[in-house]
Formats: sequence, C-alpha cells, structure tokens
Amino acid sequence: MPEQKFAIVDIETTGGKPGRDKIIEIAVVVIENAEIIDRYETLVDPECAIPNNITYLTGIRQDMVEGKPKFYEIAKDLVKITEGCVFVAHNVRFDYTFIREQFKSLGFTYSRRTLCTVRLSRKVFQHLPKHSLGYLIKHFDIQVDSRHRAMADVLATWEVFKKIQASGHFEAEIDTIISMGVKESLLPQNLSKADLEELPEDPGVYYMHDIEGRPVYIGKSVNIRSRVSNHFSKKTNKGSRLQKHVDSISYQLTGSDLMARFVESIEIKRHLPPLNRAQKQINYPYHIIKFENEQGYICFRISRSKKCSSSESLVASFASKAGLYSKLGGLVYKNELCSKLVGLSTEEDFCFNHQLGKCHGACGGQEFADAYNSRLSESLEQLSQELAGSFVILEKGRNKSEKGLILIKDGSIKAYGFLDEQEHSIFHLDNLEEALQPVYETAELRYIIKRYLAKKKGKKIIPIPYY
Repeated sequence: MPEQKFAIVDIETTGGKPGRDKIIEIAVVVIENAEIIDRYETLVDPECAIPNNITYLTGIRQDMVEGKPKFYEIAKDLVKITEGCVFVAHNVRFDYTFIREQFKSLGFTYSRRTLCTVRLSRKVFQHLPKHSLGYLIKHFDIQVDSRHRAMADVLATWEVFKKIQASGHFEAEIDTIISMGVKESLLPQNLSKADLEELPEDPGVYYMHDIEGRPVYIGKSVNIRSRVSNHFSKKTNKGSRLQKHVDSISYQLTGSDLMARFVESIEIKRHLPPLNRAQKQINYPYHIIKFENEQGYICFRISRSKKCSSSESLVASFASKAGLYSKLGGLVYKNELCSKLVGLSTEEDFCFNHQLGKCHGACGGQEFADAYNSRLSESLEQLSQELAGSFVILEKGRNKSEKGLILIKDGSIKAYGFLDEQEHSIFHLDNLEEALQPVYETAELRYIIKRYLAKKKGKKIIPIPYY
C-alpha cells in the first residue's frame, strides 16, 4: 500500500441525526508512517441545549461548552488538519456525515476519502462476535482514560487501526477501500483517481462526455462520486464501453434523489446518449385502456393508440409490448385477476388462469363483479401513471436556503426547478410556472412522480388551490 496520511476522527454530538443535531466535541490525530504527527481537540458550542442523556453518556455539560468556539470558528482548523489525509473513524459514516452537514450549513463542501475501522475489523477479525469500539477495547485490553470523550475514543480507534494494519495481509484491502474500489487499469485514458475524488458526494446527475464534449452516458445518484467510481471498479461490458469512449465528466447537483431521477430522465431524452439503454425511449406506443363491460366488470384493453371513447380512460403507457405484458402479467398473478378481462388472453369461455386456480371465475360470471373490481383496483393503483389535481412537490434544494420544486397542474407535469426561499415564496408567487423550467411530459416522468407519491413517509405535497 502506498504511504498515506490518516486523520483519525471522533465527535460527540447532541443526538444521532446529522441534519438536526450538532457537534459538541471533536478530536483528530494525524498519522503518518505509523506515528502521530499532529493532534487537535476542542469542545464546541452547539448553540442549543445538550440533552440530559447525552450529558449522562459523555459527561459533557452545558456549562462546559459555554464560551467554547462555535463550529464556524473551527471549520478552517478542520480543513487544515485533515488536508491530504484519509478520514478514518469507527463507523465513519456517522462522523463524516455530521461534519459534512455542519460544513454544508455554512455553505461549504467538505470532502475527504474515507476509511471505516468497523468495516476493516469485520474483514480482519472475522472470528469476533462484535466489532463495536467498546467491545474491541475490551477484547484487546486497550487502556482508555474516558469512553465517549472524543480524544479518548480517537486514541482507542488508533490502537484498533494499528492491530488491523499489523494483520499484514490486509494492506491491499485498505487501499481498495480508500480508492473507492477504482482500478487504474479500468479508467478512461484521460481520467485519474484524483479526478473522481473531486466529484461531490451529493445527489445529482452526472454526464460522461466524449473527446468532442458530447454526453455519451448520463446517470444519477444520491452520491455522485460513489456511483461514478463504481463504474470503474470491475471489468464489465458497460465499464469497457465507458473506458473506451469517455474523456471527461461533469455534473449538476439536484439536492435530492427525486430531483436527480427527474432531471436524469429529462436529460437522457434531451441528449440521447449512445451508451444509455434505459429511458432513451421518448415515445411510449403501447397503452392499457380501462372500461367496464356489460356485466359490470372493470376490464382492460391493450392498444397502440391512446384514443379512448367517452366510457374509457387511459391507465398507463409503455415503451415496449414486453414491458407492458411483464408488468400486467405480474399484477394478474399477484392479485389473482382474470387474464381474459385484462386483455392478456382471448379464450371464449374461462381463461387459462381459471384452469390453474388463479382466477376466481370472473370471466364466466362465477365471481361477483364488486369482489373482482375490488382486487383489480389494487392493481390499478400500482399500474396507473395518471396524475390528478394541481400541486407542488417540495424537495431539498442544492443548498440550505433553496428548495427543489416540481409543479403538477390539472394532472399534468408542467415545470420544475429550484427557488431560493428567501427570494420567493410559492404561496405568494402568482407566476410560479413561469419561474420554473417547462417540462415536456413523458410516461417515464409520470412513473417517477407516481412512485414518489406512493411513498408513505418523507414526501411534502402542497396543494395549489388557485389553479
């Protein structure tokens, strides 16, 4: 493994949620050539109350942080001491995410390569039943002055890290984790690991360009750097194509996963990148149309035309007949529907599913229409791509003062974009549609929105009554 500088970090916080809770203590030791070359520790004024359970756990009281530096006052110190280092922590996601969120609240991006000693311990000490820091301290008889204080836990983590390194056979694995699994031999000629390390670890859409600057592949992720790195971690057919054609990478942040999915779909259809297979289809020529037959059963017909009579309605559109049949066939099997009434078969009497015991006999009038229609309605909810009403979907923006918006008007997706909360209020913005970017609605975008609306938690919908 090439020589690395490691910054071993530990923090104490007011709670477990990075977007809400605050740091109250932080400690860092910098390791080079297996020696501590620098160290840093401080209590931090969280500018909020410290819960009693946190004081009980850490021993840090409210009066101990009063008059101590606030996070913005130590931010430069953290940047400086961890510069050029691999960020190491026991459960690194917790410490790293907290610090990144605190920087984000100041309007800055904090980015370091990371290494998790929990993950390493699980690989090296596979015989151990637990890998918490407390268990490893006890197992290895590590002397600790004060558990759940930042510097004490940092020094304990350093002792665990030394034992991991001393295992000898694990250097290659450490290097693989640090480099995000990227293999130099799989990278395009004009890209390096350093180029990938400069990519953000935030939600967004990334563009892989050819030597002429044209997008040859567009993707999205909640962590752009991780997703792009994953493309070059294993030898695959897709990776080989990217290696051959990609010359540079750019990106745009979106603030949330929903906005990333939404923008990705729009951008793929706008640029039609040759290495994207999914979502390039603009036209969705296969349609499911709903109607009620004379016996009162809700039925489907499959059509190449969207045209509906006054007694019919469009349920969903698909790019391929195979995709339509796969989706509809799965729902027929799951909800024990009649394959004849949903348009998948044309038997004169009972459908084939009835012979298999998977249809209750609606095709031959043996099941009451109300009972059948009730089960079919469950499938409709999962199948339908249609929207209703006028409302705004509100998402996280690309920074703390911004919100991402998607506008649906009279059941149609009309516009999307980002607005600064301090400059605009959607409740007082009469020309909301004009303030956003117009959207050419597609079945794919409707599907993305329908999936989002089906979520039970985490969504924020604001009705727009004046439309």
